[in-house]
Amino acid sequence: MSVWKLFAVAILTALPALLGAAPRAAPTGHAHISIVGRDGSRIVVNDFMSGRQPLSAPGDTYYDLVHSGPVFGNENDSFGVQYQASSSYFLVSLLAEPLGRSRSRAEAFLRNTLGLTNAQLCRLNLQVHVISGINRRYSALGDLKLGVCPGAARLPN
Repeated sequence: MSVWKLFAVAILTALPALLGAAPRAAPTGHAHISIVGRDGSRIVVNDFMSGRQPLSAPGDTYYDLVHSGPVFGNENDSFGVQYQASSSYFLVSLLAEPLGRSRSRAEAFLRNTLGLTNAQLCRLNLQVHVISGINRRYSALGDLKLGVCPGAARLPN
């Protein structure tokens, strides 16, 4: 690096201090975003969209949280989680028996990915479903809810 480049870097680095600007704090931890909860309140979560390839549809954007790209499911996964950006809506799909274990894994994934407690998970605009090809009985129930939330369906482990 030439002397002039070193000098320019030194000046640009010192310029904020010379002008009296406060130094910027280095970022710590995860980046965060705010989403809308089931009741309309704001919930601050880890930025789960960063680094994921969105799947765009007319007027909306979707994310597959389990995969790095817009894959939407894999026969080896016990659950899937998709997110619809326009409505802050999460769809959890249980993809394998036993359903209770699949739902527990999805809950742990959401806690870790979003950085939320169980009580905060229950505030999300979220539904848990299973397709009839996996379990016809529980598919007919509609939203099974997260097992850590009030009103959740009891599932076999």
